[in-house]
Amino acid sequence: NSIVNSQPPEKQQAMHLCFENLMEGIERNLLTKNRDRFTQNLSAFRREVNDSMKNSTYGVNSNDMMS
Repeated sequence: NSIVNSQPPEKQQAMHLCFENLMEGIERNLLTKNRDRFTQNLSAFRREVNDSMKNSTYGVNSNDMMS
């Protein structure tokens, strides 16, 4: 929750959704199928967060250039 709150307000909802998707379909056990699903979710989570950060960085840079 503190990670989500540390994001700019316009990014918080997307970040919250990333965390929800991370645990989607995950059960609290160590079965191989469950671990594989978590690994897939984690890869998607990483991609989504990285994309979000890139978009945020580009937005800041383009605003700085216009000032």
